[in-house]
Amino acid sequence: MRLLAPVEDLDWEEEVVLDKLLTVSTERMQRVERRDLSRLSVVAEHLLEHCTELQVSGELLASVAAADPLLLLLRPLELRARLQLLGSVLQLPSTSSVLQLTLQYPTLLCRSSSALSQRLTEMDALLKSRGLSLQSMARRQPDLLVQAPGSLRIKIDAIPAALDLPPRRARDVIARCPQLLRRSPATVADRYRVLQNLFDSVPRNYLSELVTQEPRVLCLSSATLAAKFASLTRKYGAFQDDIVDIILVDPNVFLNAPAATSATSVPKKKQRQQPADAARGGSRQSPADGVAQLLRLAAELRVPLESLLGPCAAGSEMCEWAPGTVARRIDALATALSVSADEAAALVRGAPGLLELRAETLQGRRAVLRELLPAGEGGGGGASGVSALLANHPLLLLAQPDELRARVAALAAALGMPPQRVPSLLAKCPGLIAQPPAAVAEQLGRVREIFGGASVPASLVAEMVTREPRLLSTPAAELESSFETLALSFGWSGRETAIDVCMADPSMLIRDKPGAGAGDSESDGSLMAGDAQMLEEDGGGGGGRIRARRGGRGAADTRGGGVPPALEEQGGKRSPGSSGKQQRGAKPKVGKGGGRYLEQR
Repeated sequence: MRLLAPVEDLDWEEEVVLDKLLTVSTERMQRVERRDLSRLSVVAEHLLEHCTELQVSGELLASVAAADPLLLLLRPLELRARLQLLGSVLQLPSTSSVLQLTLQYPTLLCRSSSALSQRLTEMDALLKSRGLSLQSMARRQPDLLVQAPGSLRIKIDAIPAALDLPPRRARDVIARCPQLLRRSPATVADRYRVLQNLFDSVPRNYLSELVTQEPRVLCLSSATLAAKFASLTRKYGAFQDDIVDIILVDPNVFLNAPAATSATSVPKKKQRQQPADAARGGSRQSPADGVAQLLRLAAELRVPLESLLGPCAAGSEMCEWAPGTVARRIDALATALSVSADEAAALVRGAPGLLELRAETLQGRRAVLRELLPAGEGGGGGASGVSALLANHPLLLLAQPDELRARVAALAAALGMPPQRVPSLLAKCPGLIAQPPAAVAEQLGRVREIFGGASVPASLVAEMVTREPRLLSTPAAELESSFETLALSFGWSGRETAIDVCMADPSMLIRDKPGAGAGDSESDGSLMAGDAQMLEEDGGGGGGRIRARRGGRGAADTRGGGVPPALEEQGGKRSPGSSGKQQRGAKPKVGKGGGRYLEQR
């Protein structure tokens, strides 16, 4: 095939084959790019997928991936299987607990789930045959799970001879200190010989008792053992027998003694690695670079890592930012919105995407919000209202102007009011514009259910919300609890009376203690104790506004503390459940969920 020939010179069969080859090559390139963990967007995509499947914190999973980035290339179900196997053996309560442990022992997740399951089964059988427990030892030393069962068998069988102990006592030493199995039997025997030389003034069984009582002394290297003994000799005297007696009485004195370790061995190893690392770093990026960049970006923005996963996985320009870009963009955001740098940083924590918008775009969207939220009596609109709104809902600046206007129209449709009345409503409660229209409609239905559902006209509930917009932003459970508390305060006729009270003053559902203050003024929407009796006398009327609409007597508004003439003439005390039109103990006729006001309507 003439693949090097110009496309126009190929016949149709060759074009079909070429197109197929190009499609296959493109798919392969995409798969390769999706495994390139040096790119921040790829890391964010894999982290988002794993966090969703495992239900764990993004910061925790990113910290584990920083030690072993290749874990992100595993399928989520495979990673879940490995974590579940480790959790069952280590008896950890959650996936997050297992991930916390892998921060200390990254190699625990290196084996595939099938290989890990087989290894755990073999290891459990081996330890049971030696009178040991896999769960107990793994919880003491989790990295034992990465060792081969054959290697463990050799070490366990060689420990008795290395320590000159009977098998049963050697088994007790291993159970108390599984860390001994991380070293070869020759290393353990060499450390035991060093102890024998240091404790040559006492019988051998004394040393055996020390090792059985405190096997952690064998976890120290031979040089450290000698250095600790020498430091105790300098501190307590030059007599070796005295030092031995002190250690036999309290082994912790020996374990906590300072040791002058060599400071040159580890740095030399690091110095030998640095040239090789530098040589490799100039040619290509490490898979851990993408994880490190994502963690750095979250630290600069001072936001939770989860809030960055979505935008970065979608290819946000933040993925290409160099160090220091975030600080410059925050300063530009503060200038565009005329706020302080701290206030701009707070906005970014709620909506990191603001840093990607230009200054004129931000100013235009802020102007639209000021247009939709005019200054009102409650002070919720205007420039100050918009600033307070954005402080609580910075995501509004990410919405297009047409989307904001559509929200206002949808809010008007949900409340059944003309769109011209919505700005005055938003001036009282600006946060409504930040709620999705569907959520507003759902909350309106819940408020209606509290008052009786279908038996209550939707227009009446919409009017209540117009007078008290906070009903749409207060959780339905809290509103229902407030209503039940209010109903109980009125006795056996409480529910119908509570409905009438709330119709007259919807703010009763918002306050923590409805109607608790007898001397509260009208401005805070409270009712006096005499007002509750007046409502009962009037047959459940909720104030002059409702009585005037019903055409009943006493059209004057009594919420300010006025007493109707009928109540003055009677002059007698009446219980909250009594009425001049009802016999004491008679049960009023009330529809399902409705008050007397609704019946007469």
